[in-house]
Amino acid sequence: MRSVPRDHGPGPAGSLNAAAAAAFTAAVMAIVVGTTLMAQPDRRVAGIAVVLLAAPLTAVFIRIDRRAAAPLLPGAVLRLPSLRRGTLGAFLNTATTSSAMTLVTLYLQDTRHHSPLTTAVMLVPFSLAVVAGSALAAPAFRWIRPTSAMATGLAVIAVADTALAMAAAAHGWAVSASVAAAGAGLGLSSVASTTLGTSVAYTLRGTASGIINTAAQLGTATGIAVVLLIAAATTGLPGSSTGAPIIGWAAAAAIAAAGALAFTRSPQPESATTRTGGPEAGTGLGVEPPSGDPPDATVAKSPTLTMMRRMHHDRT
Repeated sequence: MRSVPRDHGPGPAGSLNAAAAAAFTAAVMAIVVGTTLMAQPDRRVAGIAVVLLAAPLTAVFIRIDRRAAAPLLPGAVLRLPSLRRGTLGAFLNTATTSSAMTLVTLYLQDTRHHSPLTTAVMLVPFSLAVVAGSALAAPAFRWIRPTSAMATGLAVIAVADTALAMAAAAHGWAVSASVAAAGAGLGLSSVASTTLGTSVAYTLRGTASGIINTAAQLGTATGIAVVLLIAAATTGLPGSSTGAPIIGWAAAAAIAAAGALAFTRSPQPESATTRTGGPEAGTGLGVEPPSGDPPDATVAKSPTLTMMRRMHHDRT
């Protein structure tokens, strides 16, 4: 913490909105815990009840936050098109990969009877491919916009989730190849969603980052719950007497494909930091950059993309 430079904002630091933060955290946890319980057949009713608690908790949060002098989620932030698209992308990224990977893990251990070590080795390509896909994002952004990159990443995830159904019937490393493709798509789409979501005025980037991270966590919990429920209602959850959960993987693929199509058809938004008018254009929240930054420091810059470009420049 001591190595983090002090934030020299344009105004005095506000007090912590503790009441709104507590209500928001409780609402998010209700969704996470409830969907986790819903994925377990003997706790499904309790999970539904916990999820329903999120509605009144969210209402309490909105009521408190709107009356606060320093709201956690200012209305102007929620109206930013780039942040909305980045948030949706973060949600879909984890919803379509975490759910598929959970089914793969259960299938390899409970149906194919692989040991935990063998299963882990077979799934390592997923994590390695995420790193590779992330590294490819910076070169890709030279040719396509983050929205298009998100659509491409989700399309790759959709193909990979579909391929799992065919790979499950094959022997060898077909499953590993499929999860590696999903990891590459996730790496590309994750960088794109973060880049797009944080392409806002520098004073709003902390809030934007929190929103994107929360969406990713909700995507994981919701995606696993929904896809496992679909698998349980159709082919059955992976076990010694069941086959591959192809319907569950198909559901994850369909969600990813729908997201890719939505981002392909959506208009390319002009974010607050890429407008010639500066970060304040369209938001009413623009301010001068921190002391020491040039006047155009917040124009046409995404923190994620800038960092990746500098890393690429250093390597070359």
